[in-house]
Amino acid sequence: MAGAVGRTDRRGAAALRRLHQCRLQPPGQRQRARPVAPGPQERTHSMPFIQITMAKGRTADQKRDLLREVSAAAARATGTPEAAVRVWVVEVDAGEVIAGGTILADKQAAAAERTTS
Repeated sequence: MAGAVGRTDRRGAAALRRLHQCRLQPPGQRQRARPVAPGPQERTHSMPFIQITMAKGRTADQKRDLLREVSAAAARATGTPEAAVRVWVVEVDAGEVIAGGTILADKQAAAAERTTS
């Protein structure tokens, strides 16, 4: 009995592989194998994903310009069509960023004190 279950499982797995590799045709028409995705040798471009994490405080125009410039640069550098490049911005509070050993909020507060005194 266990052998029968094993054979059934293998047949079921093979059927699933064929199903994923073939495009379903209307009844009565012959099904032809068609790969779901191109193989590694057929892929010409990968899709770069770029996340920019920065402190809050930039204007919408500044962020748009940054996104456009990074997207164009990534497309040029990788040879990928710009339509395939994904870039996004994640903003964090100044109290959650440290640069050069100093919390950014503290650095901004010190700079504000210097300009007012």
